[in-house]
Amino acid sequence: MAEIPKTPIMLITGSLGSGKTTLLRRIMDSASYRQADKPAGGSTAFRIAVLMNEFGELAVDSKVISGKNIDIIELLGGCVCCSMTGEFEAAVREIIETIGPDFIVVEATGVAESDSLVFEVEDNLPQVRLDSVVCIVDAYLGIKYPHVGYTSRTQIASADIILINKTDLVGPAEAQTVEVQVRKYNERAVLLRTVNCGVDTNLLFGQTSRHSAFPSLPPASRSVEILAAVPPPHSFTWTTEKTLDSAKFDGLVRELPEDLIRAKGFVRFEDGGCLFNYVAGRADFEEFNVERTELVFIGHNLDRLRPEIENRLHDCEVRYMPFEFLDEIATADVAFQAWGQTIEEMFISAAEATMNVMVADLEKIERRETREIEIGSDAIDMLLFNLLQEIIFFKDAEQLLLRVENANIGYENGLYFLKTICRGEQIDSGRHQLIVDVKAVTLHRFKVEQTPRGWETFVILDI
Repeated sequence: MAEIPKTPIMLITGSLGSGKTTLLRRIMDSASYRQADKPAGGSTAFRIAVLMNEFGELAVDSKVISGKNIDIIELLGGCVCCSMTGEFEAAVREIIETIGPDFIVVEATGVAESDSLVFEVEDNLPQVRLDSVVCIVDAYLGIKYPHVGYTSRTQIASADIILINKTDLVGPAEAQTVEVQVRKYNERAVLLRTVNCGVDTNLLFGQTSRHSAFPSLPPASRSVEILAAVPPPHSFTWTTEKTLDSAKFDGLVRELPEDLIRAKGFVRFEDGGCLFNYVAGRADFEEFNVERTELVFIGHNLDRLRPEIENRLHDCEVRYMPFEFLDEIATADVAFQAWGQTIEEMFISAAEATMNVMVADLEKIERRETREIEIGSDAIDMLLFNLLQEIIFFKDAEQLLLRVENANIGYENGLYFLKTICRGEQIDSGRHQLIVDVKAVTLHRFKVEQTPRGWETFVILDI
């Protein structure tokens, strides 16, 4: 039976009239766009349950389904709107049992104390996982009435993402004043200035498409406006077939820069996999069976930060030697055997072995240049043969030492195809201890086979 993760839940807080319902509309619009883009005959759309104390201004025209603790209104675009008629915990449980949503969004009443809600979610609802707490601050009221009451302070202090909303009603200097005021109660949250809660919903949900619990939603609306003073965030993804060292990864997470707003995805450690969620300095891990590490990072200044983050991630990879050299097989040439639990791992192992024949210490090869290799073949062994030949070609043609970081193998219309990302640098005799010069891969005794332990290959290199 497939493993089912906990249902992610987002809390939206803010004073009365700050814009909570407007933000909910944008979230529902996002789900509608996703539904409209779904191909004919495709799988069920990403399903959001919106839990409110009352329906408020939301205009709906559909049948109300009454439950013991909630009233449910079916909406377009894969959403349902649920009004609490009982206790919060009972309402959430009933939503999960009745609807089975991929994501729950809770609009708290304007007088709700966020710390109490967070406690209820984290301690009393094991079926759900707190994804993020979003607080909306009314910039106009922040200037008109600068005193911050107890409830507002708890809402701000508990938030991961804070929208300084209605900035069109104040000047830049006044918006800055509100931000300074907010920072008195929360130093770690991500602050975004918005008009009509115009924020890319990817920041709220994160981005990845592998599992329905982590949708890649489009921007909430064409009319979204984020002030020029706050540039729109960008994202990048990182994957690896290798397992990660949990202690090193934890250290990396603790030192992520402030410009990194969100990070989500799947992490494979040596003792098992996890669903990973990071927002504004808070990280959560949930045990989950995953085949590889797949992460997405969202934030500002990623062009500058990405190389550093990727290098840190590579340092988290567990180093082991998934290959061995066979001296008794070939005297004038070099023979090796490489293996992996998956065929992709075996391809990477064979590429590492080939490079290790030429360079004594692979860790001396810095990731300064990137090459993408895409090849196809009607036989899986020739697919590997061609990959190793490509690595040797780059060494000869561009004096470039490349290490394969990930591999994706597919099969379609009678052909195997491979797409890899390789990173490395130009040969530097002062830093790279070169051993021998590999000329080519030979077909003599070359083979790829699946074994009870996984996948193995036998390779002889012409040197």
